[in-house]
Amino acid sequence: MKRYRTLFILLGAAALISILGWLLYSHFFSGPPVKVYTHIPAGEMRHSNTRVGFSFAVPNGHTVQEGKYGAEEVRYARLRDASEAIVFMLIATPIDTTVATYSLEEARIDAPRAAMFEPETIEPIPGIVGIAFSGKNPLWPDVVSTERWFRYGGYRYQLATPGDEALLDFVLSTWRWDAMNLPLTAPVGS
Repeated sequence: MKRYRTLFILLGAAALISILGWLLYSHFFSGPPVKVYTHIPAGEMRHSNTRVGFSFAVPNGHTVQEGKYGAEEVRYARLRDASEAIVFMLIATPIDTTVATYSLEEARIDAPRAAMFEPETIEPIPGIVGIAFSGKNPLWPDVVSTERWFRYGGYRYQLATPGDEALLDFVLSTWRWDAMNLPLTAPVGS
């Protein structure tokens, strides 16, 4: 009986040490702090693309560069942080459909050499179905990128960051369609 009592005490002590060790580890070694982007007060900067018809808020301390990407109609927008590093890339490519659903199978056809890890179907903006995945983006060859691809209004949108999911979420939460910055409403039956 004494043997079992000692065994139970040792098992209890081991369980207690394991729990305390896990709590300390998760508190002090849980990785880098998560960046939080807040909505920008009225009057702060928004990036608007009147050619394609969208806009989004630009986080404080960031700048936007926009231009053509290869073909005449393909547009891009890049966000740079205070150190001038590119921290966000958007590519808007004209396509032949206005259907607002975009699948992994279609993405693999559109970009057959793209590395797409852990893909999942998402609704990045209400009414729009697209895909989210981690990947390898030539802009950030040393890190795994975080990407969201979707289509709307005759364009395919490819949004990417060097792993900064909070920045992607911020851009998408402030996204508006057309020059009047109306909230998104997907067309019925799209």
